[in-house]
Amino acid sequence: MPIDERLRDGMQRSARVAAPDSRANFRRAVVEARRRRRRNALVGTLAAAAATLALVLAWPQVDSQTQPAVQPPGEVPAASPIDGLYGTRITVADGLAVGLPLEKARLLAGTRQLTISLGTIRMVDPTSFATVPVSGTAIVTPRTVVVDSVGGRIVLGWRLTDSGLTLRVLGGRASPAERAVWSAHAWRSLDG
Repeated sequence: MPIDERLRDGMQRSARVAAPDSRANFRRAVVEARRRRRRNALVGTLAAAAATLALVLAWPQVDSQTQPAVQPPGEVPAASPIDGLYGTRITVADGLAVGLPLEKARLLAGTRQLTISLGTIRMVDPTSFATVPVSGTAIVTPRTVVVDSVGGRIVLGWRLTDSGLTLRVLGGRASPAERAVWSAHAWRSLDG
């Protein structure tokens, strides 16, 4: 067999092996891309549905924890035995005692004023613009005060003596800083 016939025959064999069917490969790649796109869209839709369902189921709990307590309809809040203006001084040691780092304890230190009046409560730091005032509703019972504000609900036990109003955190969502502010010292009356 002459050399050019052998070369031609070898080239045909190489061409069969080396050149795959590009149209079939292209079709296969297009079909796989469509499948992948549909699968990703389905996973995204399922994730959005799961998030929506979780939000719908969790909303009543979140809403009840963030909404201030409301007086029953037709009832006007009456003055409680602890209505008045009070003041206290928070020290760095108070913040450290509840486990705050030194930097946060220093930021917490300062004077606070507390006003309880006709079912409302407001706490401010008159010496600083950096601290956010707390305001909300206060339901006073003979032994507890339930404070509802945007930050959540805190249940405080209270005792009124000649030295002032003593509060202690009994429950709710109180951070260590809030525990220090509410409970570290007695609140002295600022009403004349």
